Amino acid sequence: MVKPSFTDGPAFPGNAVCGVDAIPHIYAKNRNVFCVIARSNNGNVSVYEMVDDKPVNFWLDLDPATMTAARARGRTHDRDETSVMDRPAYGFTINEINGKRVMKIRSLPRPIVVIKGKNGYTGFTKINGHMCILKYIWVKLKPILGVVPVVEYIDIVGYDRVTKEKRSERVRK
Repeated sequence: MVKPSFTDGPAFPGNAVCGVDAIPHIYAKNRNVFCVIARSNNGNVSVYEMVDDKPVNFWLDLDPATMTAARARGRTHDRDETSVMDRPAYGFTINEINGKRVMKIRSLPRPIVVIKGKNGYTGFTKINGHMCILKYIWVKLKPILGVVPVVEYIDIVGYDRVTKEKRSERVRK
């Protein structure tokens, strides 16, 4: 069993990055990460990685307020396992189809194909009809009645698998 990632202290010591700004650092620190979701309501990110050849999802608590609260509770790292409350939006299923792992995240309207390469795992999905290397998903939330957030739209961002051109697509819920 591999030790869970991001549990050896702060994710980025001395580097106050959160949300979308943290994504390049997350991929650089762990080659088994194949998808990251950032949200508009705070700087925490949802991370998907392969551990022992199985998909795992967790939060990185990078938002300053969340980090401060975690440190006050005695937690010395930024990883926070997903809860039952997170699963309706960030939960996933993964199936083997024609020898490929195909993952479906509940909040994403299309599948992600997860492929193991010599440098780790990579997620692929279609963006504007082009097969792309997935970099991140941005979820724009808006509060309903000031309490419950609902998805206003999702931006899917990646790089064309063939041309390496950056691509993005906005999907309205």
